Amino acid sequence: MVKKRLLLLLFMLLAIFYFSHTPSLKVLDPSTWINPGSSRDGVKFVDILRPGSEFYSPWDYGIDAEFFVRKLAHFSFFGILACLFAWNLRYRYVVAWVLTTLYALSDEFHQAYTMGRDGRIMDVGIDSLGAIVFLCGLYVVHVQITKKQQSK
Repeated sequence: MVKKRLLLLLFMLLAIFYFSHTPSLKVLDPSTWINPGSSRDGVKFVDILRPGSEFYSPWDYGIDAEFFVRKLAHFSFFGILACLFAWNLRYRYVVAWVLTTLYALSDEFHQAYTMGRDGRIMDVGIDSLGAIVFLCGLYVVHVQITKKQQSK
């Protein structure tokens, strides 16, 4: 039980939080993965939630290979996080999805404060979708394993 919770926390902090706090991260360029931890000055929580802020606008960078890899990373990292939540919550899938989506929202708020990054509500949608897809896959696998164990 402790190992499952530790794995969840390590994934949240070392994988997701670390990369979210890495300024000007380019997924396809490992030299940018080093995290000096710079924060933007003058960003206020109220400004993030203000209608018309960049938090609610579409992405302002080009749609290229970096864009697709970055969105795939969002999708898969939060899908894995949802599975870790479900595993820790004894396969309560809806609760795992809600917690993952809330963590995704907090992660995007965090990115709004990070130099060279931006938080976007659209990324929360991608994260939440990744969580649903991975949880559906986990559900199918879990049901098959349970049926196999019961038939023995």
